[in-house]
Amino acid sequence: MSGSTAPPATELRCRSALVAAALLTAGLVAGAAPARASPADAPTVGFVGDSIPFEALDHYDTTILRDRAIVFNQIGLALKIRQVLPAVREAVRNGAMPDIFVAFIGTSQSESDPPSVWRRELRQLLDLVSPEVDCVRVFEVDDTDTNYYLLHDRYAAAYNRITHAVSHEYDNVDWFHYDLWAELVGPAWERRDQLHHNVYGRVHIARLMREVTNSCDPALTSGPFWDVPDSDAAAGAIAWVGQRHLFGGYANGTYRARVGSFVLPATRGALLNMAWRLGGRPGGYPEHPWSDGRPALDAALRWAAATRVDSGFADGTYRPDTPVSRIQALGLLWRMAGRPVGFDDDPWSDAEGPAVRWAAVNHLLPGATATTFRPDARLGRGLLARLLFAFDALPSAPSPPSPPPTTPVPSTTAAPATTMTTTPSPTTLPPTTLPPTTLPSTTTEVP
Repeated sequence: MSGSTAPPATELRCRSALVAAALLTAGLVAGAAPARASPADAPTVGFVGDSIPFEALDHYDTTILRDRAIVFNQIGLALKIRQVLPAVREAVRNGAMPDIFVAFIGTSQSESDPPSVWRRELRQLLDLVSPEVDCVRVFEVDDTDTNYYLLHDRYAAAYNRITHAVSHEYDNVDWFHYDLWAELVGPAWERRDQLHHNVYGRVHIARLMREVTNSCDPALTSGPFWDVPDSDAAAGAIAWVGQRHLFGGYANGTYRARVGSFVLPATRGALLNMAWRLGGRPGGYPEHPWSDGRPALDAALRWAAATRVDSGFADGTYRPDTPVSRIQALGLLWRMAGRPVGFDDDPWSDAEGPAVRWAAVNHLLPGATATTFRPDARLGRGLLARLLFAFDALPSAPSPPSPPPTTPVPSTTAAPATTMTTTPSPTTLPPTTLPPTTLPSTTTEVP
């Protein structure tokens, strides 16, 4: 935000500290969320937090409290860990700790304390909490360069690295990728300081806190990735991905089909690597021709180049981090299945070709509507898991129905264009067409 329209950072800290002190004195921070009935057998939750979760307090009754009771709540403006430690110690002494503990704190601290202090105080907090509760989640801070909160801009990335490292020291502690969520949000839900949120953003902060809390509840989240609730339409397929070791999870044990209300797109590299693993991790192929390979993906790239299940770009790159479209994903799996042909007419008005017909007959991906497929829409990570699960259930050598006697069967040796048209297929795969690279602005995904 512009420095000419914002109060000085020191004034903001002082003002926040005075408000926090007044709230603490009045008893309005601890237990600030109104009591509401929750399932009697649901694990309870406790929070420590600073201004980010504090500003969302008004929405706890329609989010967190729908599922469970809040029995410990030390949230306030400008709070730092050392300010909440006395209350945590008292709860430990009194046997009043919750089952789940969520720490959403650090933004204010990053504007005053060097990373060494954050490391020390975070360890003090987790040393107290971890032995007393079943599950702990620690939020990252938003490491956006605000060009205003200068110490925050300097320290935030180091704070997150420390949060990751310290969290890994405890068996029941994981960190939540809040910085990614903040990047997806952008200015639509933010105030001008780029760290705090407007009225819309505060609602979503409360919803995010509910989701992170529920990830600790085994009655709601039982799969191998703690960020995938059992209620997710892709939960079964994502659990299968983990069980088949197609994807081992991110560094904090998550799958990231969604981050809050944002659907994350699958990438070309993720699709290729999962497909290669699903195919038995074949090896022994020569080097691939692409300049942007990486050690973790090179075996899959060599397989793709040698078997021609996928192609790269005209500039000699593969671009593994580029979002993959629905039609590109179908094309790769169709070629992996042996390029089967001989199916009925195209079922959708905006997509055609043998891969589309094969996918429709085998119910691999539904259409966007009754008549459209949206071939260039990006494939979400959840839908990727469902696609691979459905593909794996097909016979190992799919047998297409016999075509009518008057219909010639096209050759199965030519590789079709990536756009999956019914025009004659070239003998080499063309360079891949890039799908849009902007992140989704909606919370829905093409089914």
